[in-house]
Amino acid sequence: MSILDEIDAMVGERTARDLSLVAEQIERTGGCERPIRLRGVGSGSPSAGQPDGVLLVACKSRRESRCRPCSARYRGDAKQIVRCGIEGGKGVPESVSRHPALFVTLTAPSWGRVHRAVDGRCHLGPPGRCVHGRPTFCLERHEERDELVGSPLCADCYDYTGAVLFNASIGELWRRVTVYARRHLGYLLGLSSRELDEHLRLSYVKIAELQRRGVVHLHAVVRADAPGDETAPPERAVTPALLADAFVRAVGAVSLRRELGGRTYVLSFGEQIRTEPLAGTDMARLSGYLAKYLVKEASGNGSLDHRLKEGEVELLEVSDHLRLMVETAFRLGRESGDDKLGHWAHALGFPGHLMTKSRRYSTTFLALRALRQAWRIAEREEPEEETDDVGWIFVGVGHTKAIDALLARTYWQGRLHSRAEYWADRHEKDRGP
Repeated sequence: MSILDEIDAMVGERTARDLSLVAEQIERTGGCERPIRLRGVGSGSPSAGQPDGVLLVACKSRRESRCRPCSARYRGDAKQIVRCGIEGGKGVPESVSRHPALFVTLTAPSWGRVHRAVDGRCHLGPPGRCVHGRPTFCLERHEERDELVGSPLCADCYDYTGAVLFNASIGELWRRVTVYARRHLGYLLGLSSRELDEHLRLSYVKIAELQRRGVVHLHAVVRADAPGDETAPPERAVTPALLADAFVRAVGAVSLRRELGGRTYVLSFGEQIRTEPLAGTDMARLSGYLAKYLVKEASGNGSLDHRLKEGEVELLEVSDHLRLMVETAFRLGRESGDDKLGHWAHALGFPGHLMTKSRRYSTTFLALRALRQAWRIAEREEPEEETDDVGWIFVGVGHTKAIDALLARTYWQGRLHSRAEYWADRHEKDRGP
């Protein structure tokens, strides 16, 4: 069957009226690839008269492997949250741009030598082999997309237990860093903890980056504010250099001890700490750089974008290194009695959200979605129908007809093309004649 015959067969799945209604729903969901299908129950149900008697609702997934349109919207909202906390906007006063602010990157420690994509050879060094008989060096030049990048030179030497425990403990490590940073800041300012509470508050947003080697790095934007409910500048003179000094001291002082199988693991961040003042930084570029990590998952191909049952990883398309990380998380969960480790095995032990923030740093996802909804309602010629008396029944997820999925992909590709043209025109105008 030719492509034209396949298209004709798909078009024949819907009447012209149904195709028009489906196209309207796809536009309303932004081209969602896995929409939630709902059926209304009650008088005046919006789903009555729709194709298949269902209403499509966007899945709102942040994972690119699940839904590209919804993940792109999530990534855009995340960029706004990061950017508005430094430049203002979306309900955040523009005066925050004058607050001292810092970009912090906290790295993970080494749990064993892994293949790297660097300028030059992967691992130089004198010839030798580990206790398992494998080379302790690698003279290859790896490209960034090389499947070997991130995997250990010797899987038997690599400390998988320590790596998974570090991922599982990173939230507590960050909490301690913020506590110690405030204490060191008080010390540097000559203030007690109580006096510091009266003069200063640290607001932040942090984003977790799951590296190719399967461990987490943290990126954070930290801002100094005055205490209280308003977003005002700090009452004491605080500089980005002072903030950087406080965070470097805090990271060096923070550690966490975990007992497992008769062995004590001392967990802490790596020695490499990056601190940069944000004054004059291109926040659009920085926020985009941070937001891109939110839509990815560990494997990069969608295999680990959902919770797993023990043993299921054997059936998935993942590298041996990531498979061992997942299996280690399940094993540690059994041995320690910590159900969270197995629950978050698909995230290599890392629990919770990839993006978290302090309450007053910036706007929220909920507020941004409310603004978008209000704008859409205002753009409509007719008011939105009342649905308070309508009950909803979950029918399923995803498109049921091939033509519906094709229309969704076409709509999304059209939006990407329009966006590319818009930014090309804008850059051309900015460059001038």
